[in-house]
Amino acid sequence: MSPPGSNANAYADCKEDNSLKFQASRLMTMDEGAVPCTPTNAQGQSGVWSVSGHYLTYMILDYDGGAWEN
Repeated sequence: MSPPGSNANAYADCKEDNSLKFQASRLMTMDEGAVPCTPTNAQGQSGVWSVSGHYLTYMILDYDGGAWEN
């Protein structure tokens, strides 16, 4: 957690409860948790994923925020 009133880590704080749920069907769900990084985005956004070699690639469908990292 960042110190109270600190803007430097505000984005990092909101990522602490983010989650990605991957399903065997190659579908996935992104959830920003109780403290959303982008309040305008809906919870439980869907996407697709794939694995190629050692690389996991995923795409959130209809995501209107910036980069979402976990």
